[in-house]
Amino acid sequence: MKKCKIVFITLLLLLMFIPGIVLFVKKDKTFSDLENRTLSVRPTPTVTDVLSGKTESELTDFVTDQFIFRDFFMKVQTEYKKLLGAKDVGGVYFAKNGFLLDKIADNDISFDAYEKNLLKVKEFFEENGDVKSSVLLVPSPSVMLKDYLPKNATFYSDEMYYKKAMEIFGSQFVYTKDSFKETIDSEAKNGEVDKYYFKTDHHYTTYGAYLAYKLYMEYMGVTPRSIEEFGLKDTGKTFYGTLYSKAADFRTKPDEFIVPTVNESDYKVTGGKGVIYDLEAMDRKDKYSLYFGGNFGTIVIEGNNNTGRNLMIVKDSYANSLLPYMLKEYDKIVVVDPRFFTGSISTLMSENEINEVLFFYEMGNFINDTEMRRMLMMNK
Repeated sequence: MKKCKIVFITLLLLLMFIPGIVLFVKKDKTFSDLENRTLSVRPTPTVTDVLSGKTESELTDFVTDQFIFRDFFMKVQTEYKKLLGAKDVGGVYFAKNGFLLDKIADNDISFDAYEKNLLKVKEFFEENGDVKSSVLLVPSPSVMLKDYLPKNATFYSDEMYYKKAMEIFGSQFVYTKDSFKETIDSEAKNGEVDKYYFKTDHHYTTYGAYLAYKLYMEYMGVTPRSIEEFGLKDTGKTFYGTLYSKAADFRTKPDEFIVPTVNESDYKVTGGKGVIYDLEAMDRKDKYSLYFGGNFGTIVIEGNNNTGRNLMIVKDSYANSLLPYMLKEYDKIVVVDPRFFTGSISTLMSENEINEVLFFYEMGNFINDTEMRRMLMMNK
Protein backbone atom coordinates (compact mmCIF):
# COMPACT_ATOMS: atom_id res chain seq x y z
CA MET A 1 0.00 0.00 0.00
CA LYS A 2 2.85 2.33 0.94
CA LYS A 3 4.60 1.60 -2.36
CA CYS A 4 1.41 2.41 -4.29
CA LYS A 5 1.21 5.78 -2.57
CA ILE A 6 4.85 6.52 -3.40
CA VAL A 7 4.28 5.60 -7.05
CA PHE A 8 1.13 7.73 -7.21
CA ILE A 9 2.83 10.75 -5.63
CA THR A 10 5.84 10.33 -7.93
CA LEU A 11 3.62 10.24 -11.02
CA LEU A 12 1.69 13.25 -9.78
CA LEU A 13 4.88 15.24 -9.27
CA LEU A 14 6.14 14.25 -12.70
CA LEU A 15 2.89 15.41 -14.28
CA MET A 16 3.22 18.70 -12.44
CA PHE A 17 6.85 19.44 -13.20
CA ILE A 18 7.67 17.80 -16.54
CA PRO A 19 5.48 20.18 -18.65
CA GLY A 20 7.19 23.15 -16.99
CA ILE A 21 10.65 21.72 -17.54
CA VAL A 22 9.88 20.90 -21.19
CA LEU A 23 8.43 24.39 -21.67
CA PHE A 24 11.70 26.08 -20.76
CA VAL A 25 13.98 23.53 -22.48
CA LYS A 26 12.30 23.12 -25.84
CA LYS A 27 12.75 25.53 -28.74
CA ASP A 28 10.03 28.18 -28.90
CA LYS A 29 7.39 27.83 -31.58
CA THR A 30 7.00 31.19 -33.34
CA PHE A 31 3.83 30.58 -35.35
CA SER A 32 0.65 28.58 -34.81
CA ASP A 33 -0.70 27.00 -38.00
CA LEU A 34 -3.88 26.06 -36.16
CA GLU A 35 -4.57 29.62 -34.97
CA ASN A 36 -2.88 31.28 -37.95
CA ARG A 37 -1.07 33.78 -35.73
CA THR A 38 2.35 34.64 -34.30
CA LEU A 39 3.00 33.21 -30.84
CA SER A 40 4.63 34.85 -27.84
CA VAL A 41 8.18 33.64 -27.19
CA ARG A 42 10.23 33.65 -24.00
CA PRO A 43 11.00 37.20 -22.90
CA THR A 44 14.42 38.67 -22.22
CA PRO A 45 13.89 40.40 -18.86
CA THR A 46 15.46 43.68 -17.89
CA VAL A 47 15.41 45.40 -14.51
CA THR A 48 13.02 48.04 -15.84
CA ASP A 49 10.66 45.44 -17.30
CA VAL A 50 10.66 43.38 -14.09
CA LEU A 51 9.89 46.41 -11.91
CA SER A 52 7.15 47.63 -14.26
CA GLY A 53 5.44 44.25 -14.39
CA LYS A 54 6.02 43.90 -18.13
CA THR A 55 8.11 40.75 -17.71
CA GLU A 56 5.37 39.08 -15.64
CA SER A 57 2.84 39.80 -18.39
CA GLU A 58 5.22 38.55 -21.09
CA LEU A 59 5.89 35.34 -19.13
CA THR A 60 2.15 34.71 -18.83
CA ASP A 61 1.74 35.09 -22.60
CA PHE A 62 4.80 32.89 -23.18
CA VAL A 63 3.51 30.06 -20.98
CA THR A 64 0.02 30.29 -22.53
CA ASP A 65 1.32 30.19 -26.12
CA GLN A 66 4.14 27.67 -25.67
CA PHE A 67 2.42 25.13 -23.40
CA ILE A 68 3.05 21.61 -24.69
CA PHE A 69 0.17 19.96 -26.57
CA ARG A 70 -1.48 23.39 -26.81
CA ASP A 71 -3.31 22.58 -30.05
CA PHE A 72 -4.71 19.37 -28.57
CA PHE A 73 -5.99 21.09 -25.42
CA MET A 74 -7.54 23.91 -27.46
CA LYS A 75 -9.60 21.34 -29.35
CA VAL A 76 -10.53 19.61 -26.10
CA GLN A 77 -11.70 22.96 -24.72
CA THR A 78 -13.90 23.57 -27.78
CA GLU A 79 -15.43 20.08 -27.56
CA TYR A 80 -16.10 20.60 -23.84
CA LYS A 81 -17.89 23.90 -24.49
CA LYS A 82 -19.99 22.25 -27.18
CA LEU A 83 -20.96 19.49 -24.77
CA LEU A 84 -22.13 22.18 -22.36
CA GLY A 85 -24.39 23.57 -25.07
CA ALA A 86 -22.32 26.53 -26.26
CA LYS A 87 -23.57 27.97 -29.56
CA ASP A 88 -20.32 29.72 -30.32
CA VAL A 89 -16.65 29.90 -29.39
CA GLY A 90 -14.26 32.75 -30.16
CA GLY A 91 -16.90 34.71 -32.05
CA VAL A 92 -17.74 31.75 -34.30
CA TYR A 93 -21.11 29.99 -34.44
CA PHE A 94 -21.39 26.21 -34.71
CA ALA A 95 -23.97 26.09 -37.51
CA LYS A 96 -25.81 23.26 -39.22
CA ASN A 97 -24.30 21.06 -41.91
CA GLY A 98 -20.80 21.49 -40.54
CA PHE A 99 -20.59 25.26 -41.12
CA LEU A 100 -18.66 27.64 -38.92
CA LEU A 101 -20.04 31.16 -39.28
CA ASP A 102 -18.82 34.53 -38.03
CA LYS A 103 -20.78 35.98 -35.13
CA ILE A 104 -21.40 39.65 -36.00
CA ALA A 105 -24.13 41.47 -34.07
CA ASP A 106 -25.59 44.89 -34.83
CA ASN A 107 -23.50 46.44 -32.05
CA ASP A 108 -20.30 45.07 -33.62
CA ILE A 109 -20.65 47.35 -36.65
CA SER A 110 -21.33 51.02 -37.26
CA PHE A 111 -23.93 52.32 -39.69
CA ASP A 112 -22.43 55.81 -39.43
CA ALA A 113 -18.97 54.53 -40.45
CA TYR A 114 -20.57 52.58 -43.28
CA GLU A 115 -22.38 55.65 -44.58
CA LYS A 116 -19.14 57.65 -44.47
CA ASN A 117 -17.48 54.94 -46.58
CA LEU A 118 -20.30 55.07 -49.12
CA LEU A 119 -20.22 58.86 -49.36
CA LYS A 120 -16.45 58.92 -49.79
CA VAL A 121 -16.64 56.40 -52.64
CA LYS A 122 -19.49 58.39 -54.21
CA GLU A 123 -17.36 61.53 -54.02
CA PHE A 124 -14.54 59.67 -55.76
CA PHE A 125 -16.91 58.55 -58.52
CA GLU A 126 -18.07 62.13 -59.06
CA GLU A 127 -14.47 63.34 -59.30
CA ASN A 128 -13.89 60.74 -62.03
CA GLY A 129 -17.16 61.12 -63.89
CA ASP A 130 -15.67 60.07 -67.23
CA VAL A 131 -14.89 56.58 -65.87
CA LYS A 132 -17.54 53.86 -65.64
CA SER A 133 -17.68 53.20 -61.89
CA SER A 134 -19.64 50.84 -59.65
CA VAL A 135 -19.81 49.15 -56.25
CA LEU A 136 -20.51 45.47 -55.59
CA LEU A 137 -20.93 44.23 -52.01
CA VAL A 138 -21.06 40.45 -51.65
CA PRO A 139 -23.58 39.33 -48.99
CA SER A 140 -22.11 37.97 -45.76
CA PRO A 141 -22.06 34.17 -45.34
CA SER A 142 -24.11 34.28 -42.12
CA VAL A 143 -26.81 36.31 -43.88
CA MET A 144 -27.03 33.91 -46.80
CA LEU A 145 -26.90 30.86 -44.52
CA LYS A 146 -28.96 32.24 -41.64
CA ASP A 147 -31.17 29.14 -41.69
CA TYR A 148 -28.12 27.18 -40.56
CA LEU A 149 -27.42 29.39 -37.53
CA PRO A 150 -28.17 28.00 -34.05
CA LYS A 151 -31.59 28.73 -32.59
CA ASN A 152 -31.87 32.31 -31.28
CA ALA A 153 -28.44 33.21 -32.66
CA THR A 154 -27.99 36.93 -33.17
CA PHE A 155 -26.57 38.38 -36.37
CA TYR A 156 -26.67 41.84 -37.90
CA SER A 157 -29.42 42.72 -40.36
CA ASP A 158 -28.04 43.98 -43.66
CA GLU A 159 -31.32 45.32 -45.06
CA MET A 160 -30.73 48.96 -44.16
CA TYR A 161 -27.13 48.72 -45.34
CA TYR A 162 -28.12 47.59 -48.84
CA LYS A 163 -30.93 50.13 -48.89
CA LYS A 164 -28.53 52.97 -48.08
CA ALA A 165 -26.07 51.84 -50.76
CA MET A 166 -28.81 51.78 -53.40
CA GLU A 167 -30.01 55.21 -52.25
CA ILE A 168 -26.54 56.76 -52.59
CA PHE A 169 -25.30 55.03 -55.75
CA GLY A 170 -28.47 54.29 -57.69
CA SER A 171 -27.51 52.62 -60.98
CA GLN A 172 -23.86 52.51 -59.90
CA PHE A 173 -24.67 49.88 -57.28
CA VAL A 174 -24.55 46.21 -58.33
CA TYR A 175 -27.17 44.55 -56.10
CA THR A 176 -26.34 40.86 -55.66
CA LYS A 177 -28.07 39.71 -52.49
CA ASP A 178 -31.30 38.40 -54.03
CA SER A 179 -29.46 36.55 -56.80
CA PHE A 180 -27.09 34.94 -54.28
CA LYS A 181 -30.02 33.91 -52.09
CA GLU A 182 -32.08 32.51 -54.96
CA THR A 183 -29.12 30.54 -56.29
CA ILE A 184 -28.16 29.15 -52.89
CA ASP A 185 -31.76 28.18 -52.08
CA SER A 186 -32.07 26.47 -55.46
CA GLU A 187 -28.86 24.50 -54.91
CA ALA A 188 -29.95 23.59 -51.38
CA LYS A 189 -32.96 21.80 -52.81
CA ASN A 190 -30.49 19.58 -54.65
CA GLY A 191 -28.52 18.95 -51.47
CA GLU A 192 -25.59 21.19 -52.44
CA VAL A 193 -25.61 23.36 -49.33
CA ASP A 194 -21.84 23.70 -49.13
CA LYS A 195 -21.19 24.99 -52.64
CA TYR A 196 -20.95 28.78 -52.39
CA TYR A 197 -19.26 29.47 -49.05
CA PHE A 198 -16.48 27.60 -47.29
CA LYS A 199 -17.45 25.75 -44.13
CA THR A 200 -14.33 26.61 -42.12
CA ASP A 201 -13.29 29.92 -43.70
CA HIS A 202 -14.88 33.38 -43.93
CA HIS A 203 -14.60 33.57 -47.75
CA TYR A 204 -16.88 32.27 -50.46
CA THR A 205 -15.78 29.35 -52.65
CA THR A 206 -14.84 29.48 -56.32
CA TYR A 207 -18.54 28.90 -57.09
CA GLY A 208 -19.46 32.00 -55.09
CA ALA A 209 -16.75 33.93 -56.91
CA TYR A 210 -18.11 32.78 -60.27
CA LEU A 211 -21.60 33.92 -59.30
CA ALA A 212 -20.22 37.39 -58.44
CA TYR A 213 -18.37 37.46 -61.79
CA LYS A 214 -21.54 36.45 -63.66
CA LEU A 215 -23.66 39.12 -61.98
CA TYR A 216 -21.09 41.84 -62.60
CA MET A 217 -20.70 40.94 -66.27
CA GLU A 218 -24.47 41.03 -66.72
CA TYR A 219 -24.57 44.41 -64.99
CA MET A 220 -21.92 45.67 -67.44
CA GLY A 221 -23.90 44.36 -70.42
CA VAL A 222 -21.30 41.68 -71.19
CA THR A 223 -22.27 38.05 -71.75
CA PRO A 224 -20.54 36.05 -69.00
CA ARG A 225 -18.62 32.93 -69.90
CA SER A 226 -20.09 29.68 -68.62
CA ILE A 227 -18.41 28.12 -65.61
CA GLU A 228 -17.48 25.13 -67.77
CA GLU A 229 -15.27 27.38 -69.91
CA PHE A 230 -13.00 27.99 -66.93
CA GLY A 231 -12.06 24.33 -66.47
CA LEU A 232 -12.42 24.13 -62.71
CA LYS A 233 -9.83 21.87 -61.12
CA ASP A 234 -9.41 20.39 -57.68
CA THR A 235 -6.04 21.35 -56.20
CA GLY A 236 -5.97 18.04 -54.37
CA LYS A 237 -5.50 19.92 -51.11
CA THR A 238 -7.95 20.42 -48.27
CA PHE A 239 -7.67 23.17 -45.69
CA TYR A 240 -8.98 24.56 -42.45
CA GLY A 241 -9.76 28.27 -42.74
CA THR A 242 -9.75 31.30 -40.48
CA LEU A 243 -12.97 30.40 -38.64
CA TYR A 244 -11.62 26.98 -37.67
CA SER A 245 -8.55 28.74 -36.26
CA LYS A 246 -10.88 30.43 -33.77
CA ALA A 247 -12.96 27.35 -32.92
CA ALA A 248 -10.85 24.25 -33.61
CA ASP A 249 -12.27 20.87 -32.62
CA PHE A 250 -11.83 17.20 -33.50
CA ARG A 251 -14.90 16.69 -35.68
CA THR A 252 -15.05 19.53 -38.22
CA LYS A 253 -14.09 18.38 -41.71
CA PRO A 254 -11.73 20.47 -43.88
CA ASP A 255 -12.80 22.31 -47.02
CA GLU A 256 -11.86 21.29 -50.55
CA PHE A 257 -10.01 23.86 -52.63
CA ILE A 258 -11.15 24.19 -56.26
CA VAL A 259 -9.96 26.90 -58.67
CA PRO A 260 -10.38 27.91 -62.34
CA THR A 261 -7.65 26.88 -64.75
CA VAL A 262 -5.37 29.79 -65.71
CA ASN A 263 -2.59 29.78 -68.30
CA GLU A 264 -0.03 31.94 -66.50
CA SER A 265 1.99 32.51 -69.69
CA ASP A 266 -0.91 34.51 -71.15
CA TYR A 267 -0.50 37.23 -68.55
CA LYS A 268 2.12 39.58 -67.21
CA VAL A 269 1.77 40.17 -63.49
CA THR A 270 3.55 43.11 -61.88
CA GLY A 271 3.60 43.49 -58.12
CA GLY A 272 2.92 41.00 -55.35
CA LYS A 273 4.73 37.76 -56.13
CA GLY A 274 4.42 38.22 -59.88
CA VAL A 275 2.04 35.28 -60.32
CA ILE A 276 -1.68 34.62 -60.45
CA TYR A 277 -1.42 31.32 -58.59
CA ASP A 278 1.29 31.01 -55.95
CA LEU A 279 1.59 27.22 -55.85
CA GLU A 280 3.78 27.35 -52.72
CA ALA A 281 0.63 28.33 -50.82
CA MET A 282 -0.60 24.76 -51.19
CA ASP A 283 1.98 23.76 -48.59
CA ARG A 284 0.97 26.54 -46.19
CA LYS A 285 -1.89 26.76 -43.71
CA ASP A 286 -3.42 29.72 -45.57
CA LYS A 287 -4.44 28.01 -48.81
CA TYR A 288 -6.42 31.09 -49.87
CA SER A 289 -3.10 32.86 -50.45
CA LEU A 290 -2.82 30.70 -53.57
CA TYR A 291 -4.39 33.73 -55.26
CA PHE A 292 -1.46 36.06 -56.03
CA GLY A 293 0.41 34.89 -52.94
CA GLY A 294 -1.76 36.99 -50.64
CA ASN A 295 -2.78 40.64 -50.39
CA PHE A 296 -0.62 43.48 -51.69
CA GLY A 297 -1.03 47.22 -52.18
CA THR A 298 -0.97 47.06 -55.97
CA ILE A 299 -0.93 44.29 -58.55
CA VAL A 300 -1.16 44.92 -62.30
CA ILE A 301 -2.27 42.11 -64.62
CA GLU A 302 -1.88 42.54 -68.36
CA GLY A 303 -3.17 40.28 -71.15
CA ASN A 304 -3.57 40.48 -74.92
CA ASN A 305 -7.35 40.32 -75.05
CA ASN A 306 -8.00 43.40 -77.24
CA THR A 307 -11.12 44.37 -75.33
CA GLY A 308 -10.32 48.07 -74.94
CA ARG A 309 -11.22 47.73 -71.26
CA ASN A 310 -8.86 48.56 -68.40
CA LEU A 311 -10.26 47.87 -64.94
CA MET A 312 -9.20 49.14 -61.54
CA ILE A 313 -10.63 47.04 -58.73
CA VAL A 314 -10.45 48.38 -55.17
CA LYS A 315 -11.03 45.40 -52.98
CA ASP A 316 -10.82 43.20 -49.93
CA SER A 317 -9.66 39.57 -50.07
CA TYR A 318 -13.02 38.40 -51.45
CA ALA A 319 -11.93 39.76 -54.85
CA ASN A 320 -8.84 37.52 -54.95
CA SER A 321 -10.82 34.47 -56.06
CA LEU A 322 -12.97 36.60 -58.39
CA LEU A 323 -10.03 37.83 -60.47
CA PRO A 324 -9.18 34.56 -62.31
CA TYR A 325 -12.68 34.75 -63.81
CA MET A 326 -12.15 38.37 -64.88
CA LEU A 327 -8.82 37.95 -66.69
CA LYS A 328 -10.14 37.41 -70.22
CA GLU A 329 -12.59 40.31 -69.99
CA TYR A 330 -9.92 43.04 -69.82
CA ASP A 331 -6.64 44.13 -71.38
CA LYS A 332 -5.42 45.28 -67.99
CA ILE A 333 -6.58 44.87 -64.41
CA VAL A 334 -5.09 47.06 -61.68
CA VAL A 335 -5.75 45.57 -58.25
CA VAL A 336 -5.69 47.92 -55.25
CA ASP A 337 -5.92 46.77 -51.63
CA PRO A 338 -6.32 49.89 -49.43
CA ARG A 339 -4.87 48.07 -46.42
CA PHE A 340 -1.44 48.08 -48.08
CA PHE A 341 -1.69 50.87 -50.66
CA THR A 342 0.24 54.09 -49.98
CA GLY A 343 0.24 55.99 -53.29
CA SER A 344 -2.25 58.11 -55.23
CA ILE A 345 -5.10 56.16 -56.73
CA SER A 346 -5.78 58.95 -59.26
CA THR A 347 -2.18 58.80 -60.48
CA LEU A 348 -2.44 55.02 -60.75
CA MET A 349 -5.60 55.38 -62.83
CA SER A 350 -3.97 57.88 -65.17
CA GLU A 351 -0.79 55.84 -65.62
CA ASN A 352 -2.79 52.73 -66.56
CA GLU A 353 -5.46 54.43 -68.68
CA ILE A 354 -8.25 53.08 -66.51
CA ASN A 355 -11.74 53.34 -68.02
CA GLU A 356 -13.62 51.17 -65.51
CA VAL A 357 -13.57 51.14 -61.69
CA LEU A 358 -15.11 48.58 -59.37
CA PHE A 359 -15.18 48.70 -55.56
CA PHE A 360 -15.58 45.05 -54.60
CA TYR A 361 -16.03 43.98 -50.96
CA GLU A 362 -17.88 41.55 -48.75
CA MET A 363 -20.57 43.59 -47.00
CA GLY A 364 -19.29 43.08 -43.44
CA ASN A 365 -15.75 44.00 -44.47
CA PHE A 366 -16.92 47.16 -46.22
CA ILE A 367 -18.96 48.28 -43.21
CA ASN A 368 -15.96 48.06 -40.89
CA ASP A 369 -13.30 49.21 -43.36
CA THR A 370 -11.30 52.29 -42.43
CA GLU A 371 -8.31 51.93 -44.77
CA MET A 372 -10.35 52.49 -47.92
CA ARG A 373 -11.71 55.79 -46.64
CA ARG A 374 -8.20 56.80 -45.54
CA MET A 375 -6.86 56.02 -49.01
CA LEU A 376 -9.52 58.13 -50.70
CA MET A 377 -9.00 61.01 -48.28
CA MET A 378 -5.28 60.96 -49.08
CA ASN A 379 -5.94 60.83 -52.82
CA LYS A 380 -4.72 64.10 -54.31
